[in-house]
Amino acid sequence: MQDEIIRWETNGGVEFIKKTGIQAGHRVIDFGTRVGHYSIPAAIVVGQSGYVYAIDKEKRDLDVLEVKKKKLDLHNLEIRHIDGNPILDFINKTIDVVMCYDVLHLLRKEDRIALYGEISRVLKPSGFFSVFPKHVIEDNPVEYFTHMHLEDVKQEIQSLKFKLANKICDTMIHDDRFAYDCVFVYGKTEYDCHQVFTM
Repeated sequence: MQDEIIRWETNGGVEFIKKTGIQAGHRVIDFGTRVGHYSIPAAIVVGQSGYVYAIDKEKRDLDVLEVKKKKLDLHNLEIRHIDGNPILDFINKTIDVVMCYDVLHLLRKEDRIALYGEISRVLKPSGFFSVFPKHVIEDNPVEYFTHMHLEDVKQEIQSLKFKLANKICDTMIHDDRFAYDCVFVYGKTEYDCHQVFTM
């Protein structure tokens, strides 16, 4: 299984990341990257003209990602260790995409709200927020999503100046296993979100 996952990161995962709207030249934040299942294909997609920042608080997971990064010679992938604080250390309006895949359930509501504000701050007007929400009531609820439905999470995000622009369902990786699941892509409400997918 591990070999299949590694192959997915450089093949099927690349095609999946393209479907989410990430393109060559984009600057991308993967918040809660773990071992980089999505940071690696994102770095391949954005190419040398783009950049991916893989962020996580678990040093052990980042060490695994560091090994994979070196093996694949991904100079456009920067690994950052944080203390769990939802503050993003980036300049305003400089990021094209922020990914939060299977991580929001680990954050208290006040931290999620703070993170959404930070994401809005660092995203370019045409940037977008890509979310893979897991562990809600309909899906093995844990941590801070034990009382939340999927629609509650979507409404929470949309209440903070984000507008749903797209939904992509495909084979993905969750908890180091393959699963058919969906990602929700949000644009900033002051921008025509549909432009992201018609350019």
